[in-house]
This record gives sequence, structure tokens and C-alpha cells, in this order.
Amino acid sequence: MDYTDFTEEPPLETPEEIFDEPDEDIELVEEEETAPTASKAKPGILTKEREEEIAVDMERGKRQAIDAALRCKCMEKSLDNLLDWVMRENGRVWRYLEDPREDGVGETSMLDAITGLSKIRNRLGKYGDRLSKSFLEIHQTKDVTAVKNIRRRVRRAFKHRQEIFYEDLGYSIRIEFFDDLSQRFKDGISVLFKGIDEKDFVQEYGASAEEFREISQEFFGGERLFQKSREELILANQRLVIYFARKYQEQGVDLVDLIGEGNIGLLRAVERFDPGKGSRLATYATWWIKHNLNRAVANQGSTIRVPGHVREEKNRILKVITEMTITESKSPTFYDVAQRLDIPIERVHHILRRTQGTISIDKPLGTDAEDETLQKLLPDSDVLTPEEEVSKAFDKIWVKELLLELTPRERLIIEMRYGLTGKDAMTLQEVGAHLDITRERVRQLQTKAESKLFKLARKLGYFSR
Repeated sequence: MDYTDFTEEPPLETPEEIFDEPDEDIELVEEEETAPTASKAKPGILTKEREEEIAVDMERGKRQAIDAALRCKCMEKSLDNLLDWVMRENGRVWRYLEDPREDGVGETSMLDAITGLSKIRNRLGKYGDRLSKSFLEIHQTKDVTAVKNIRRRVRRAFKHRQEIFYEDLGYSIRIEFFDDLSQRFKDGISVLFKGIDEKDFVQEYGASAEEFREISQEFFGGERLFQKSREELILANQRLVIYFARKYQEQGVDLVDLIGEGNIGLLRAVERFDPGKGSRLATYATWWIKHNLNRAVANQGSTIRVPGHVREEKNRILKVITEMTITESKSPTFYDVAQRLDIPIERVHHILRRTQGTISIDKPLGTDAEDETLQKLLPDSDVLTPEEEVSKAFDKIWVKELLLELTPRERLIIEMRYGLTGKDAMTLQEVGAHLDITRERVRQLQTKAESKLFKLARKLGYFSR
């Protein structure tokens, strides 16, 4: 994997400039031991040599786990599950696989990726069927020479499957794909515990029960080594994320969210890191961390998404304002900023106005989390003001006075049609049924009553036309 396109940012010469004094080097735990938890591992700085050792162990664990999956049909099961998820839920393949073209040369089209995966799956299945057939023959024969020949065919089929996966597939698997592979092996072990005919198991998983137990141990051993090495690299560079996240504060995204987005970038960097290129992980991860932080600010920093080039232009304007404030000991005018950047003054106004931030009504006004929020100070639009309450009370009195000028039947129709008696408003049909008259007659009486009310209200000055 080539990541030379990501070295545009100035490299971090020494991670010690960012981190505190390094802790003692983290000793690599033997493969048989359980992976360290975040509370036990020391997130100290790793030397370049130690970093390379851990990266090599991570790659070795990944290769061991993949080879184990290729020795049975668990790989096909995971690929089937991936393709089914993509087709059924319109998911993206790159959630499970790394796109080799993503490094600066554009993204592989989803159609090409799905087509390629389907072909690879079919070719793996072809040699997987040969594995199943060979293991069935081993189960049925007792001739030592025949068994040796069959095992030779098994090794050839496994070698072909390796070539297909590593050379033809062309994608590097992500941690999510490992999780799915792990589940396939757990399902197989569960089937063994429940008891199943040997022939049926070989057909389903492409290996005998004994072979599958051995393959499972190999897979989980490689997975543990991969996960442990990956976690060590992540913890050792955790403070790098915090360092850059603090630089993106006050841009509309909380520090905790920034750290979370930066961690996602660090995870991607660790998965794609190749120590053979000569760079330190801190140098390589810088691009990924900044990339995720910039995307978080763009997508979450404001209610209306601001394009990237507009944010960059705003940052240049703010940088000039800061520099001129320091050098001239006063705040520059928009005219001064426009002259310094050689852009129209209207552009400065437009950029600063367009990128104005928003204020959360739930954010405390003070430094204490228990301080009052802006929401508590805003008037409730559902509650009437005292003036509105008085006006509403007078309106009710005026309406009652006006209704007294109508005949009893007209007054009853108006009250029922508009719900003035405290009940829900009634339709023409309902009013007609209540008064035992037709729907059309109700409409005529209502129109006549409303005309009387309007003329009387205008005469008394209650309403204006």
C-alpha cells in the first residue's frame, strides 16, 4: 500500500515534541496470553524499532488468521455474508475491506468492487469444494499412501486459495471483516458441540472436525496477536489525537467528539500502516487524524454545511486578522484584511457572514455544567403573555355580546360550528342532524349569521376589515 500522497503535511520529526516524557517501552505479550486492556497497557512512546516490531507482529497475526480461514470454508461464508449485506441493505463494501485506490487516486466504483468480489468468491468456492471432497476421501480410506496423496491435493488447493485471496482480491481486510470471520468459526465450534454427522460437517465447513479444531486454534491465535499489536499501536499514539483535537476546538464541535473522530482516523492509519516505507506511525497517522477532524468540523460544526474551500478561506482571513492585531496592536478593518489578501472587501464580508457559528440553547451560560442554559431564558411560545391573556379575555366578552344580537337558532349554529361552547367544532352534517334540518339549510343560516356579526362588529368598532 502506497501512502506517499499523504506526506504533503510536514512530518513530525520527533513525537517527543508532542507527547510528554516517554514511559517505559511496552513489552510485547506472548501470543498465548490474553490481549491487554486499556487499563493495563501503558500508552507510552514507542521507539522506531519497537514500533516496527509491533507492526510486523500485527501483520503476522493477520496473515495467520487469514490463512486459517482459507484452510476451510469460513472465508466463503464471510464473503457470502458481505455480498448479501451489500445487496440486501445497499451497504458499502469498504466497511469491511480497504480500497487500494483510496490513496490519492480516487475510489474504486462500488459496481466494480462487487463484481470482483463475486468472481473471487466463486473461485474460492471452486477450490473449497475440492477441500471438502479431499477431506471426505480421507475420512473414507485407510490406505496410508492414498491419504498422503489426498493431503498433497489439499495443500495444492490451499495454495491456490492463498493466491486468489492475496493477489487477485487486492483488498486489505478491515477489523470488521475479522469480526465476521471470528463469528463463522464460533458458529462452526457450536455445531461441533451440538453433534453433527462428519460427512455433513465436511460438506458445510470444508474440513473434518479434527482439522477444524486445529484451524480454529490457529485462527484465534492469529486474531489475538493482531488485536493485541493493534491496540498497542493505538494506545501509544492516543495523545497524538488529543494534541490535534485541541487545535480544532471552538469550531462548533465539542472536544470529546473531536477526540472520537480523531481516534477513527488513528484506527484507519494503524490498519494501513506499513513500516517498510520508512515513516513513523505518528507521521503517517497525522494525515488521517487531520482528515477526520476536518470532516467532523465540516459536517458537524454548523447547522448548514459549509464547503471546504469556504472554511479554508475563512481560516486565512482569521489568520490575517490575528497577525495584524498582534503587529499593529489594534483590530484591523475589513478593508485592511481585504488589501492584505488581495480580495474584494465584499468577499471578506460574505465569508465571515456565511460561516457564522450557531449557539446551542442547551449549552450552559457559565462555566459550571449546572448553570442556566439559554433555553431557560427564552420565552415559551406556547404560553401567552399577560397582555395576550387580557386581550383574549376581552375577545371572549365581545364575542358573547355580539352573539346576543342573533336569533337563538343562529346563535346555536355559530356556537356548534366554531366550538364556542367548550366542545369540538361540528360539521354541517352534524349540526343538521342535531337541529333536524338539512346540511344546506345549516350552511345558509350560518352564512346569514356571519354576515350579521360582521356588520355589527364593524359598526361597533370591534374588528376592522
